[in-house]
Amino acid sequence: MKRQRSNFVLVELQVKSSSVGIPDQKFFEICVQNALKAFRESGEITIRVVDREEGRKLNQRWRGVNEATNVLAFTAEGVEHAKPGLLGDLVLCAPVICSEARAQGKSRQKHWAHMIVHGVLHLLEFDHKERGRAEEMENWECAILSEMGYPNPYER
Repeated sequence: MKRQRSNFVLVELQVKSSSVGIPDQKFFEICVQNALKAFRESGEITIRVVDREEGRKLNQRWRGVNEATNVLAFTAEGVEHAKPGLLGDLVLCAPVICSEARAQGKSRQKHWAHMIVHGVLHLLEFDHKERGRAEEMENWECAILSEMGYPNPYER
């Protein structure tokens, strides 16, 4: 008997932002599923959408930077035995994402998709601090977003 591959993704969405234009639950699920499918059959993730102040506090505490950033990723290291499939948490700062989209001349939806995919790749231990690793991460982002029907997020 052949076993079918099942792509099961559980996304817990916490919206703690007053910003307008935040995507719905289904959008987050689709983005996460597309980001994961080349790497895992299933996964669980919590996504918290915040305003600038909470984003600033978290960025200050965990990265030592006293300003909000678009996405923070917190991997679920060390809990694999207790909760198999748990990838971790993403914190997305809605006002930062919206202002970046405007400044870059992109639709909000395209930029939200990019930031969600970018964050999921961080949870999968991709990084962009070193040149070679950054290129690898960007190539995956472009491939995933292209499959979802979005253009290269790094081209203007």
